[in-house]
Amino acid sequence: MVRKIYIFTVVIIAMMGGCTMQSQDHYSGVYIESGAGPWEDMGPLEMCIGYHRIAPPGVPLGGFCQKRDNPVPDTCVYDSQCNGRMACVCGQCTVKYCTRSDECPENMKCDFNSKRCVISCETDCDCPGANPRCDLGMCQQMCIVDGECQQGEICSLSMARCITAPCSNDSECYDDEECVIQMEPRIAKEVSTVPGNDGYLWMFLEMDQGSFERRVIFRARSFDGKRWEMFPAAPVIESFEQDNYQVGSPSVVFTQGRYIMYFEIGDGEGIGRAESTDGRNWTRDALPVISPADGEFEVRNPSAVVEPLSGLIRVYFDTGDGAEIKAQQSVDALGSLFEDPANDFSVRKSVLRPSYLDDGILWRGLSRVRSAFVMVDEDDNGDPLFLMWVAAKGYESSEASSFGTVDQVRANYSVGFLASRDGYQFTPYPFNPVFDTIEPNSFVNHLSEISPSVIKTGSGYFLYYGGSDADLTEYSNISWARNPPTHSFPDTL
Repeated sequence: MVRKIYIFTVVIIAMMGGCTMQSQDHYSGVYIESGAGPWEDMGPLEMCIGYHRIAPPGVPLGGFCQKRDNPVPDTCVYDSQCNGRMACVCGQCTVKYCTRSDECPENMKCDFNSKRCVISCETDCDCPGANPRCDLGMCQQMCIVDGECQQGEICSLSMARCITAPCSNDSECYDDEECVIQMEPRIAKEVSTVPGNDGYLWMFLEMDQGSFERRVIFRARSFDGKRWEMFPAAPVIESFEQDNYQVGSPSVVFTQGRYIMYFEIGDGEGIGRAESTDGRNWTRDALPVISPADGEFEVRNPSAVVEPLSGLIRVYFDTGDGAEIKAQQSVDALGSLFEDPANDFSVRKSVLRPSYLDDGILWRGLSRVRSAFVMVDEDDNGDPLFLMWVAAKGYESSEASSFGTVDQVRANYSVGFLASRDGYQFTPYPFNPVFDTIEPNSFVNHLSEISPSVIKTGSGYFLYYGGSDADLTEYSNISWARNPPTHSFPDTL
């Protein structure tokens, strides 16, 4: 589903003294790198496990029939390294399988009949390669043998054209062909991003084990923030029977010369912890380090930060099925010991409830908060500043009237932004939500954006989120947005 983004493109104002949300001249044509907004939606992430692109759950396997004796594809990192009508798909040059146009490179679009990315054209001269043809506005190639076609294509003798034959398994291909899968459906969500010192961005995420009803934690890497490969192509944290075969919602920090990960166990039964020196090989603690206290029922979606003054680890998490975000700080610098709130409930502090974000106009009727992501930054004076992005369920606009019919916007999850000096008392941004998407050709059908995670880069901020319909029934995996946007401006207004 193609999305269209509607963002509050307001002038950034100073919400707190010395905060990174600075003011700017009106109509300057320059967006400030604030992390609050505005955000430009960049669409779905391209995520690979081995040579397979991860597709949203509920779609079939997708690939093309190819000759069994096809040559090995050329390796690549960028689309520009692949010739003709091919693109770089999970490290290999091939014709790209697609189900939507935003899966294709910028110079291509998706031909939904053949499920391939194609180059648009008006004449044969617009098309690359030998014997090119512009047919029906798409670049194709004349052929009489398969060897004249590109990786992922076969030669149709009846059409004298290189074509693609979409498939999900070998039985849909001829005997001398095999179905080479490009897209594999999996659930990928709840990401935690960590900048590396090796030129890569690193991501930890929850993902299912293919056809198995089992949730585990993978690690991925990226050179540009958009294309990610699972590295390794196997889980770094497994789930077992005592976890009800579910671990997820990882949050990773680096402190004391090692990586510390917190993650949700089972269906909110507890928050576990693991240590690693390299980010790849992890040792789990035997027992959860945070468990539900009286009246909390479950603890979910941890977000960990190193508190800058004490050096201790503070973990934020959901309780009460989205009723509240709470925080608790560790006793030790490695974050392995947390006081039992049964002995002193004041050690577990309330940080955010839905009503705190409800301004009655821009965002109203809020009923749930979940998956808070917290980052420690600095203000202009070098003092610590806690920034929070959180998914909250509510209404972004009032009722709309169309031809005498009143349309009520459905409640959905959007991303709000808050800031704090101490990491406990947060002030909401005055123009929340800062990120919200709407279905194309619709002014009232808002989609849901859940589990935000933000990473600060040299060029601004990247926001990663889980996309879904308003009711969280059709999940579409992980998408991303960036601040500041890449939109260009005219020289004069």
